[in-house]
Amino acid sequence: MEVLEHTDPRWLHSHHVHVDIPEGLAILANEQYFRQVLRNVLSNAFKYAPADTEVLVSAGPYNEVALPGDSAPQVCIRVKDAGPGIPPDELCNLFGQFVRLKRDISGKVRGSGLGLYLSKQMVDAMGGRIWAESTGTPGQGSCFCFTLPASVPLVSMNTMAQEESLP
Repeated sequence: MEVLEHTDPRWLHSHHVHVDIPEGLAILANEQYFRQVLRNVLSNAFKYAPADTEVLVSAGPYNEVALPGDSAPQVCIRVKDAGPGIPPDELCNLFGQFVRLKRDISGKVRGSGLGLYLSKQMVDAMGGRIWAESTGTPGQGSCFCFTLPASVPLVSMNTMAQEESLP
């Protein structure tokens, strides 16, 4: 994955990074925005996950309608870590401007509170949606997900694959 090539090598060596992205999965996206969003989300995963834990980057078809009134096929990109998790009552505020978790304001993790805000602006501009999932349980981490339009309708990609396997 090309974005990992531009990631701080110290983070890559201190975590077990696994990438699970099917070959041929394609999105419609502004390349610069896409890279920046993925870089922001990965950066947070590496900052919060303890060393020697897994960071999983995965992608696949998204089976739910991403935006009201939009039935276009979507791809969902997920970045899951094994960090401290995010308290459920703070999940809804994560993508606000200058927002930081209460525990981080005076903690060792530094940041401006703009990375996720800017990521949301970029994902919205590309026609997608971004959110976080977490129980807030330490060690179970967080999963940041964002959807983007698929460049080829996923149904027709599946249909083509089935037709190729017919005798």
